[in-house]
Amino acid sequence: MKKSLLAAAFLSLFVAACGNEQAKQTTQNATNEVKAAASEVKAEMASATAAAASAAAEAASNVEAAVASGVAAAASEVQAAASEVKAAAASAAQ
Repeated sequence: MKKSLLAAAFLSLFVAACGNEQAKQTTQNATNEVKAAASEVKAEMASATAAAASAAAEAASNVEAAVASGVAAAASEVQAAASEVKAAAASAAQ
């Protein structure tokens, strides 16, 4: 009877040890999955950041081009107005 109780106790300890090993493995698997998901999120964030930076650079370039175009158009209008004033002054002088 004592031998069977001792055997049952050792068997119980063995099962508990196996259960702990399985729990450790499950925990390790879950940890690996979390690490993989974190890596994916990090990669997606880096990609989104790069895309946002590219879009911002393109928008800045478009604004710069629009301002340059507007300045050139305004300069052209001023030059045309100056020519008209010059012509009117020449006509008035005659």
